[in-house]
Amino acid sequence: MQSRRLNSLSIEGFRAFKSLRIERFADVNLIVGKNNSGKTTLLEALRLYFLQGDRYRITELLLSREEYSFQKQGNLSESGLPPLAYEALFYGRPKFLETKPSFRIGPLAPNADNAVLDVDFTWLREVQEEDGTIRFLSLIPT
Repeated sequence: MQSRRLNSLSIEGFRAFKSLRIERFADVNLIVGKNNSGKTTLLEALRLYFLQGDRYRITELLLSREEYSFQKQGNLSESGLPPLAYEALFYGRPKFLETKPSFRIGPLAPNADNAVLDVDFTWLREVQEEDGTIRFLSLIPT
């Protein structure tokens, strides 16, 4: 497996980062900062980037921080827990029924070896047609 290396980083709209730019990485990098300044969020962004935004990893990320949506407490999942707070992944915790949130992680200058990871989130509503077929409609008009 070929290892990928980032020489720079741009994060747009992910968690605490409205916009973060790191112009250059060295072979070894030290991340320092006050509590709640985004050190863990930076590492999570890098992890998602190198895992290519795998949706199961996104779920694991929310579970590891115990980020549940208590706004929808009446809707418990099969495990008995509230649904995951996917809004926590996006800058400003947008309301999904009002906007279509997204975030972007990748190098400042994408190329063939290092593309950008774009994640868009859309809530879908299941609709059963009269003939029995099921289709999904976005709750947010595109």
